[in-house]
Amino acid sequence: MVQAIPHTLLELIQNQLGVRAEIRDNPLTGMVALTDTIIAPLRPDRCFLSVSNLDAANTIYLRFNAPATGPLGIIVPAGASLVFKWSDDLILAQYELHAVATSAPVNVYVLEVLMI
Repeated sequence: MVQAIPHTLLELIQNQLGVRAEIRDNPLTGMVALTDTIIAPLRPDRCFLSVSNLDAANTIYLRFNAPATGPLGIIVPAGASLVFKWSDDLILAQYELHAVATSAPVNVYVLEVLMI
């Protein structure tokens, strides 16, 4: 049987997952403060999570299911992105994600793919 070629990125992702999905901006926050900030809530239906540090000079630290404090956690340097994918990182993409900025508030962009 010949499978149809995906016409959109969403179709490609859905074919890879084998389920229907939606891509969306995470509306929780766009700013990471100097204190712990939850940037992605716990979502058992989330299979991809992308966090982009939009700042030109400041670093953020990420931590799952616990308050973020520098230097404890995963470092995301200025201008960098980090992606959590269910097939590589197992259930990490589903967990609540905390962040903290190191020296000044930082703009972030959070994108997620949810199974529907």
